[in-house]
Amino acid sequence: DVVHSFRPDVVIHLAAALKGDDPATLVRANVEGTATLMHVLAGAPERPVVVLGSSGAVYGEPQSLPLTEDSPLGPTDSLYATSRRGAEEVARARRAWSIMVCVASKAWPRGGGWQLRRGDAAAAPR
Repeated sequence: DVVHSFRPDVVIHLAAALKGDDPATLVRANVEGTATLMHVLAGAPERPVVVLGSSGAVYGEPQSLPLTEDSPLGPTDSLYATSRRGAEEVARARRAWSIMVCVASKAWPRGGGWQLRRGDAAAAPR
């Protein structure tokens, strides 16, 4: 098994289903995929640090800007956002297995020239 032979110090988990994917794919990839990864890592000889790439969607419609690490997760009617929150919760629950987890909620990553729209203000260049 790759984890046992490679023995990583850090695993950066960026795999995920996207907003337009069907509900079953969102749950399978985002929640179940994260749970499977964490289960495999829990059995590793040395448990690596896990950096989980999440999404700014977990904040819903922000109460204030800019978003910070202390910003509350907002209500959302998006299954995508809910599945990303599920992945975060699965990863955090695995801390009980002595796996250090860092959640990085990337928000609206885009290259140059993107248009500012409602909801994008948290990531707007200042």
